[in-house]
Amino acid sequence: IVLSVMALFLATNFFRTKKENFYLYLTLCSSFVLLFLAVVVGLAGGSNNGLAEFLPVNLAGSWNDLAIFSGIIIIFSLIFIEFFQKNKFLRILSGIILAAALFLLSVINFYAVWIMVGLAALFVLIASFTGRKGNEIFKFPTVSFFLVVFCFIFIVANGLIGNYLSNRLHVDNTEVRPSITATFDV
Repeated sequence: IVLSVMALFLATNFFRTKKENFYLYLTLCSSFVLLFLAVVVGLAGGSNNGLAEFLPVNLAGSWNDLAIFSGIIIIFSLIFIEFFQKNKFLRILSGIILAAALFLLSVINFYAVWIMVGLAALFVLIASFTGRKGNEIFKFPTVSFFLVVFCFIFIVANGLIGNYLSNRLHVDNTEVRPSITATFDV
């Protein structure tokens, strides 16, 4: 808890301007691209290739950790696409990164991350409706709307769609942890 409070305090001090936030986003996206390439190479090669001996399929930790990181990238990319609309090249690049993160999250199919990404996308959708200025031309937030619908589909049909992709790519997202009551007992 102390480390989380310190991280929040440092984040408010170091990321105050748009430029600093852009550098944070650029750093996170760069690391995600490298991680995505490593995961795709690992999934494409399978567990029987010679590369699996030297390079693990997932460099982020467990599959749930990769899903959480993908969710963070999805939320940051969505915010960047919807609210920083000046540079078209960066918006397209953010869209590609968002699609890659959605693919990883779809393969891993971590239910809690789907809920958080869906709520964040809904919040961005509502904020884009209410946050425009008086004489500004309204542009419908299609990416936010698409993401809300996509998350809703994966939340409602969680076992059907998500398990299909996981089974086809042989991703086993089983994580053993104690229940909440067992944690309180300990």
